[in-house]
Amino acid sequence: MDDEESKAASPAPKHEKKSTRTRSKAFESGRELSSTLFEDERPERNWPNCVANAGVQYNFTCVPIALMFLEKAGKWRVEEAWEHEYSTTLSSIAYLGSMAGMCTMGWLGDAIGRTKAMRVTCLITAIFAIISGLAWEKISLLVFRFIVGFGIGGVYPLSAARASEGAPEGATQEDRDSHTGFAFIFQSIGDLMPYLLAMALTASNDWQVQFRVMMVFGAVSPLVVLYGMHLDGPPKKHFSDPNHKPTFVEMVKAGYRDDPETNRKMVATALCWFIFDVLNYGALAFTPTMVGIIFGESGVFGTAWQSLIAVTAGIFGSVLALYHLRLWGPKKLQVWGFVADGVAALLILVTYHPIRKGPDSLKWVLLAEYVILIGCLNWGPHVTTFVLPQRLFFQEHLTTFNGIAAAAGKFGALVGVWVFHEVYKALGVAPLFIFVMALSLLGAVVSKIYIKDDE
Repeated sequence: MDDEESKAASPAPKHEKKSTRTRSKAFESGRELSSTLFEDERPERNWPNCVANAGVQYNFTCVPIALMFLEKAGKWRVEEAWEHEYSTTLSSIAYLGSMAGMCTMGWLGDAIGRTKAMRVTCLITAIFAIISGLAWEKISLLVFRFIVGFGIGGVYPLSAARASEGAPEGATQEDRDSHTGFAFIFQSIGDLMPYLLAMALTASNDWQVQFRVMMVFGAVSPLVVLYGMHLDGPPKKHFSDPNHKPTFVEMVKAGYRDDPETNRKMVATALCWFIFDVLNYGALAFTPTMVGIIFGESGVFGTAWQSLIAVTAGIFGSVLALYHLRLWGPKKLQVWGFVADGVAALLILVTYHPIRKGPDSLKWVLLAEYVILIGCLNWGPHVTTFVLPQRLFFQEHLTTFNGIAAAAGKFGALVGVWVFHEVYKALGVAPLFIFVMALSLLGAVVSKIYIKDDE
């Protein structure tokens, strides 16, 4: 019995199915679309996608930590600026820029090719991360961080498509999911990098060095990615009709015309991504504050290493998600991931006041509960929201719709950073975690209803 017959005789694992690089019937029949047809563009390496995702999360996470150096030095004191809101605004501005970048670079990925668009988005990120380190006052820093956000926003749809389409020939759908998910879990490593760098920079007493190195380091990842793509050589031909470059609106219209289920798929991806990023990025931005609530003022080094403990749980959660993604499929993992987020928030809610009134030794219990929350946030929807668009949208306008879904997620991140800050400031910790529980339940319900069992 030859290899093919052996494979046919072996029972397929649960959820595993033959991969179909999903294309519309119009694409397969050769009818000219308003979205341009293209040939396969197969990256040889997945590590540039991994590094790109680590850099995304570094650039999102580094700003609140860099501001701690400024506050300690008495420079650009945030409590004196814009009625106490400068810190939150600066932390959020990259999310706003990323929304524009996701839509623009996602469209470019379909219009000119994944790799060409990825080179553009990495170049923008590298240039303006370096310029951010040269910022001279508040407004200039806001502008530069917005443009950095624009650049890193493009990584979401482009790295996902490159990872999925770059899976080995003959890969099953589950293989493609794993290939894509593996690239994405490096965002959890990116969460750690600002804290590690901040701890190293405390060896210097010069706030200029501390703050500016934190900003400039955001250019390292995109420069490494550009080098990795250079090693791959020039991208393969993308267009079947190089004279037709569809606009963003044309690409969206083509998607809705070719797939009558586009509205449901947008709810399954964009709305769920929005809900999750409210929770995830709100919690990430709130981590130094939560550590301060638990342990009091610890200085930059103390806050960094205590936060590092919480954020490290994200790596374990992401790796576990990759295992369950293949075992359960995206729908079940996403539903139960939201449920786990709600349960972890309930645990904090129930024990917060007793622990705060108890002996100091119980503070570590509260930190452990927050670590569990961060781990749960990285376990389910953190990976599935990145993977699902590769399954649901047609290949010829994949990165356009992936970019729209990701932009909805980053709008959620923008909302999350502000909501966590404002709810805590106005109402305290308990109402904040009631909000987390309610939103987690909503995410589970929406995922259960709008994602099909076989998707």
